[in-house]
Amino acid sequence: MLRKLTAIIFILIFAFNVAGYYPLFKIKQQKIRKEVRKRIKNAIPNEELTLFVFDTSSEEFKKIQWVEEHEFRYRGSMYDIVRQSSGENGTLSFYCINDEHEEKLFTSLYKYIEDLSGGNENETENDSLKIIKDYLLYPCFYFFSNDRNPGYPPVSFPLSTIILCIPTPPPVKV
Repeated sequence: MLRKLTAIIFILIFAFNVAGYYPLFKIKQQKIRKEVRKRIKNAIPNEELTLFVFDTSSEEFKKIQWVEEHEFRYRGSMYDIVRQSSGENGTLSFYCINDEHEEKLFTSLYKYIEDLSGGNENETENDSLKIIKDYLLYPCFYFFSNDRNPGYPPVSFPLSTIILCIPTPPPVKV
């Protein structure tokens, strides 16, 4: 019974590590968006708004990355549109609030994805993480080998079994 419970706990931890971050991300994102909508409904003073005036044919207008209908990313920052107006000569004016909370949320998501994919190889890793990383990358894990870099590129088999390869015969009983 204890083995089954332990196995279930490890499976849940593994499943959360693989796919659990995204639902938590979406829940936090919806919470932040609700707070922003509530703030917009409570009439934000003009001093807290950021004004953008774009010519619709300009290169700067093309740099806007639209996230949703009233939300965009511009120069690395997220903005929510409170109100907009059209001007003469094809100009658009956006009165926005800087959405710093959602920006931090996306930054943490990108960092999490980068950490999962092994993008931060310049940072020092502790030995246990190196062992786990080596075990997951190489098809056969050598327990008794001092050579951690076998000289061939890492091979990943997505449908490999958990059974470890035996690199040498077992020791002779003395």
